[in-house]
Amino acid sequence: MLRSTTIAFIYIFSAIFVTTVSAFVATNILSTNAVFAAIVSVFVCSNLVLITILARVWLIERYPRLKAYLSKLPGITFGVPVPEHLRPVKPLSDKVAEPEVYSESTSNFSEFSPSVQQPDRPFTLATLEFEPPEPMGKAARAEAEFPILDSVVVEPAFSRGVEGAFHKSKKVAEKTQQQLLLERFHWVCRMLKRMNEEVAVWTEGELATLANSMLIADSNTQDMIAILLPQRVVRVSCHRTFEFEHHATVLNNILLATGQDLDVNFINSSKDESSGQCIVNFEHKGKPVTWRFTEKENNLSNKFLNTALTWVAKQASGRFELLSDDEYKRSYVFVSHQIELALEQSESQPM
Repeated sequence: MLRSTTIAFIYIFSAIFVTTVSAFVATNILSTNAVFAAIVSVFVCSNLVLITILARVWLIERYPRLKAYLSKLPGITFGVPVPEHLRPVKPLSDKVAEPEVYSESTSNFSEFSPSVQQPDRPFTLATLEFEPPEPMGKAARAEAEFPILDSVVVEPAFSRGVEGAFHKSKKVAEKTQQQLLLERFHWVCRMLKRMNEEVAVWTEGELATLANSMLIADSNTQDMIAILLPQRVVRVSCHRTFEFEHHATVLNNILLATGQDLDVNFINSSKDESSGQCIVNFEHKGKPVTWRFTEKENNLSNKFLNTALTWVAKQASGRFELLSDDEYKRSYVFVSHQIELALEQSESQPM
């Protein structure tokens, strides 16, 4: 039975020969000049040979679809190259050569040793330590990655190459700003989980999605808390204050952002459109409280907003951090004193 390479060579040689003869005959009939026809046929033959070499060396290797299409032809197959380190090594003597076992210290090469590999486990709310998400955009990785080997039995030359590559990865440049931002976001998520906060992520994939879609270069810690704890964010409408009990709605939303029961009931408000006089009434721990202030036109009073934020933050043992300041809407995130204390401690300790 002929080899596939021989069959392919016969196909190609036959096609080139037939095309060359056809070119000679056609040129000779049209020009009635045998020398000119021979020159044309040689030119066609040489071009076909070059095209064949180009198709074999460049097109087939570059385009797998073309290679797969040619493999469907009867008798045409392409061999799969075997890496050098996977080829069997013949022993120098009659004794069977025992493979060398990689035995470097597990502190530097723990990922190559199956004895120290950590089993895969699903990410749950109780899982606090997990790998950081992929970097955003096209940022380059700061650390080189190595595939995990299926076996610890390797050839000596290959093991020396892996060892050299590992030591070179220790000398990678400093981490980029995006990687530092991701590590900080990762740390804030773990900190909130330890404090039993209702973080808006359950899996590592969800955390990576939040990081890639919502984090920007200017994101700070308060922005990260707002992303992970959306229920602690309050958005205040700064216009259309003439609507029914608009100020009562603003105060109620601020109270809800704390996530605590501050014993505030019966919130109501009113506004005199002609004079701009506003009144907000509510009960706190059974005692009546009244706030009076004046607003210009239909813009929310800064005095009322600052008073409401300060009073509620004091009752809830925390503070409200400004996220965005717009002409028509402002956003704040509530940060408790416990979270604030944990953030201050993290500034003096490595993450």
